[in-house]
Amino acid sequence: MNHKKIIWVLLIVSLLILGGIFGIALADYFLPSFHDFLYRIGDGNFVEGKIHPVFFAFLPLLFVTSILFFVRRETFLAWAKFAAPAFPLMLVVLLYTHNNVPVTGGWIGGPTDDQLATVFLPPLFLIISILIIGIKSWKLKHSK
Repeated sequence: MNHKKIIWVLLIVSLLILGGIFGIALADYFLPSFHDFLYRIGDGNFVEGKIHPVFFAFLPLLFVTSILFFVRRETFLAWAKFAAPAFPLMLVVLLYTHNNVPVTGGWIGGPTDDQLATVFLPPLFLIISILIIGIKSWKLKHSK
Protein backbone atom coordinates (compact mmCIF):
# COMPACT_ATOMS: atom_id res chain seq x y z
CA MET A 1 0.00 0.00 0.00
CA ASN A 2 1.22 3.47 -0.83
CA HIS A 3 2.40 5.43 2.22
CA LYS A 4 0.10 8.35 1.39
CA LYS A 5 -2.91 6.02 1.60
CA ILE A 6 -1.77 4.83 5.02
CA ILE A 7 -1.35 8.44 6.14
CA TRP A 8 -4.87 9.23 4.86
CA VAL A 9 -6.27 6.28 6.82
CA LEU A 10 -4.46 7.38 9.99
CA LEU A 11 -5.68 10.94 9.53
CA ILE A 12 -9.29 9.92 8.91
CA VAL A 13 -9.32 7.50 11.85
CA SER A 14 -7.83 10.17 14.12
CA LEU A 15 -10.37 12.76 12.96
CA LEU A 16 -13.27 10.34 13.38
CA ILE A 17 -12.20 9.32 16.88
CA LEU A 18 -11.52 12.90 18.00
CA GLY A 19 -14.78 14.07 16.39
CA GLY A 20 -16.69 11.29 18.13
CA ILE A 21 -15.13 12.23 21.44
CA PHE A 22 -16.01 15.87 20.83
CA GLY A 23 -19.60 14.82 20.04
CA ILE A 24 -19.79 12.73 23.21
CA ALA A 25 -18.44 15.65 25.24
CA LEU A 26 -21.03 18.03 23.76
CA ALA A 27 -23.86 15.57 24.31
CA ASP A 28 -22.65 14.91 27.85
CA TYR A 29 -22.65 18.62 28.58
CA PHE A 30 -25.94 19.61 26.94
CA LEU A 31 -28.11 16.52 27.37
CA PRO A 32 -28.75 15.47 30.98
CA SER A 33 -30.21 12.11 29.89
CA PHE A 34 -27.02 11.32 27.94
CA HIS A 35 -24.97 12.28 30.96
CA ASP A 36 -26.98 9.84 33.06
CA PHE A 37 -26.49 7.14 30.40
CA LEU A 38 -22.71 7.64 30.43
CA TYR A 39 -22.74 7.57 34.21
CA ARG A 40 -24.65 4.26 34.27
CA ILE A 41 -22.53 2.42 31.69
CA GLY A 42 -19.24 3.45 33.22
CA ASP A 43 -20.08 3.37 36.91
CA GLY A 44 -19.48 7.11 37.00
CA ASN A 45 -16.07 6.81 35.38
CA PHE A 46 -16.75 6.37 31.66
CA VAL A 47 -15.61 9.79 30.45
CA GLU A 48 -12.56 10.00 32.71
CA GLY A 49 -11.67 6.32 32.41
CA LYS A 50 -12.25 5.65 28.71
CA ILE A 51 -12.75 8.88 26.77
CA HIS A 52 -9.95 11.06 28.19
CA PRO A 53 -7.12 8.57 27.57
CA VAL A 54 -8.21 7.95 23.98
CA PHE A 55 -8.51 11.69 23.37
CA PHE A 56 -5.04 12.43 24.73
CA ALA A 57 -3.53 9.52 22.75
CA PHE A 58 -4.99 10.55 19.40
CA LEU A 59 -4.13 14.27 19.61
CA PRO A 60 -0.41 13.80 18.87
CA LEU A 61 -1.23 11.19 16.21
CA LEU A 62 -3.41 13.73 14.39
CA PHE A 63 -0.64 16.32 14.48
CA VAL A 64 2.04 13.88 13.31
CA THR A 65 -0.04 12.50 10.44
CA SER A 66 -0.59 16.02 9.17
CA ILE A 67 3.22 16.47 9.11
CA LEU A 68 3.77 13.13 7.39
CA PHE A 69 1.97 14.29 4.24
CA PHE A 70 4.97 16.43 3.37
CA VAL A 71 7.76 13.88 3.83
CA ARG A 72 9.21 11.14 1.68
CA ARG A 73 8.37 7.45 1.93
CA GLU A 74 11.63 6.61 3.71
CA THR A 75 10.88 9.13 6.44
CA PHE A 76 7.39 7.72 6.87
CA LEU A 77 8.78 4.18 7.20
CA ALA A 78 11.30 5.32 9.83
CA TRP A 79 8.48 6.92 11.83
CA ALA A 80 6.21 3.89 11.35
CA LYS A 81 8.87 1.60 12.86
CA PHE A 82 8.68 3.73 16.00
CA ALA A 83 4.94 4.37 16.04
CA ALA A 84 3.79 0.79 15.42
CA PRO A 85 4.79 -0.40 18.91
CA ALA A 86 4.88 2.98 20.69
CA PHE A 87 1.33 4.19 19.98
CA PRO A 88 -0.52 1.04 21.14
CA LEU A 89 1.73 0.85 24.19
CA MET A 90 1.00 4.48 25.04
CA LEU A 91 -2.73 3.91 24.61
CA VAL A 92 -2.68 0.81 26.82
CA VAL A 93 -0.73 2.58 29.57
CA LEU A 94 -3.09 5.56 29.45
CA LEU A 95 -6.17 3.33 29.61
CA TYR A 96 -4.67 1.28 32.44
CA THR A 97 -3.65 4.22 34.58
CA HIS A 98 -6.96 6.03 34.07
CA ASN A 99 -8.91 2.93 35.15
CA ASN A 100 -6.63 2.04 38.05
CA VAL A 101 -7.05 3.16 41.65
CA PRO A 102 -5.24 6.52 41.91
CA VAL A 103 -1.95 6.29 43.77
CA THR A 104 -0.17 9.50 44.67
CA GLY A 105 3.59 9.71 44.57
CA GLY A 106 5.71 9.91 47.69
CA TRP A 107 5.10 11.49 51.04
CA ILE A 108 4.16 14.90 49.63
CA GLY A 109 1.00 13.68 47.91
CA GLY A 110 2.16 14.45 44.39
CA PRO A 111 0.36 13.76 41.14
CA THR A 112 -1.38 10.44 40.58
CA ASP A 113 -0.30 7.81 38.06
CA ASP A 114 -2.96 8.79 35.54
CA GLN A 115 -1.95 12.44 35.73
CA LEU A 116 1.72 11.58 35.21
CA ALA A 117 0.93 9.28 32.28
CA THR A 118 -1.30 11.92 30.68
CA VAL A 119 1.29 14.67 31.12
CA PHE A 120 4.31 12.70 29.91
CA LEU A 121 3.32 10.02 27.38
CA PRO A 122 1.47 11.94 24.61
CA PRO A 123 4.00 14.82 24.53
CA LEU A 124 6.84 12.28 24.60
CA PHE A 125 5.30 10.45 21.63
CA LEU A 126 4.94 13.76 19.79
CA ILE A 127 8.49 14.94 20.53
CA ILE A 128 10.08 11.62 19.53
CA SER A 129 7.96 11.50 16.37
CA ILE A 130 9.01 15.03 15.37
CA LEU A 131 12.65 14.19 16.08
CA ILE A 132 12.50 11.03 13.97
CA ILE A 133 10.79 12.84 11.11
CA GLY A 134 13.17 15.80 11.27
CA ILE A 135 16.38 13.78 11.54
CA LYS A 136 15.41 11.32 8.81
CA SER A 137 14.29 14.13 6.48
CA TRP A 138 17.54 16.01 7.12
CA LYS A 139 19.63 12.89 6.46
CA LEU A 140 17.79 12.18 3.21
CA LYS A 141 18.15 15.79 2.08
CA HIS A 142 21.89 15.89 2.75
CA SER A 143 22.73 12.41 1.46
CA LYS A 144 22.23 13.32 -2.19
